[in-house]
Parts: sequence; C-alpha cells; structure tokens
Amino acid sequence: LCQAAFHIDPVAGVNSMRKVKKLAEDHGAELMYSHDMENFKTYKTGTQFYG
Repeated sequence: LCQAAFHIDPVAGVNSMRKVKKLAEDHGAELMYSHDMENFKTYKTGTQFYG
C-alpha cells in the first residue's frame, strides 16, 4: 500500500491508515514501512525470505 495524496485530504488519509492498521490486526499481518532505512535493513527480502 502506498499512502498517496495524504496532504490533499488529510481526513481521508488518516481514515485510510486506520483501515490498513485494522486489516493488519485482523489478519495477524505486520505493517512494514520501507521509508525507515534502519528498520528496512532488518527485513528479510528476496532469497532471504523465499530461500
């Protein structure tokens, strides 16, 4: 998910983020924020994940 145009409609943006957070909680998923480089370095990607 890419949270686009948050600055255009902040209310819709916040509602969208809440919806995504609830979906993640309901399905036992983890939200991953790739813009956080320090955190991104800890993610298993590509062959690390699938290998």
